Amino acid sequence: MEQAGLNDGEAKERLIKLGRNELPESKEWKAGKIFLSQFKSPLIYVLVAAGAVTALIGDTVDALVIAAAVGLNTALGFFQEYKAERGLQVLKKILTPKAKVIRDSQRQIIDAAEVVPGDICVLEVGERVPADGRLIEAENLNLNESVLTGESIAVTRGI
Repeated sequence: MEQAGLNDGEAKERLIKLGRNELPESKEWKAGKIFLSQFKSPLIYVLVAAGAVTALIGDTVDALVIAAAVGLNTALGFFQEYKAERGLQVLKKILTPKAKVIRDSQRQIIDAAEVVPGDICVLEVGERVPADGRLIEAENLNLNESVLTGESIAVTRGI
């Protein structure tokens, strides 16, 4: 049962009116936030307390060594996490998910973020479902819903 799907004009109007098919982006990560997160470790709390006690009893050399260890740990953690975040941002831009839709009676491959209500998505073995939708036709459909439910076994769905 082949359907015509939306025409390109309708799809563009719906995209403008309803927005892109994507989850809201989390707040932008900031370098300061990453830096401060390095101090959220019980080990750091113990080291800072030990450094303060050591400084109070007058052992300046040991206090400086402890402060240097905290500083080094913070700097290394910050740079590792900062590089990882930058890498993730770059990967997100490169790896945009695609979707097969029927528009103007033709199969097209578009960015999954451009799928709009009313689009007919075509799924094949191993592909991800690009949006919420309604099944029109299916044969031996098994879905892995582990992201939603936590279950590791595929669920069989029928029409």
